[in-house]
Amino acid sequence: MHAEIATEDGKKIALAADGVAIPEEGSPVFQLRENVTLTTNHPEYSWVNPIQVWARGTVDVSKGEIRVKGYAV
Repeated sequence: MHAEIATEDGKKIALAADGVAIPEEGSPVFQLRENVTLTTNHPEYSWVNPIQVWARGTVDVSKGEIRVKGYAV
């Protein structure tokens, strides 16, 4: 998974995640378990670069929706 986070002050933080998608039987929904990396070159947000984030969520392939909650470890 790749995404871009835009902060309220217009800075950008890149999000990259890898992990597994576990199918729910008879459903277009998959359970996600992800290891997330955040990266930015903006000094005021550089504190996100070393953080390890674990995330859980779902993807509904019929709707094209991903919902994920991340937890810093």
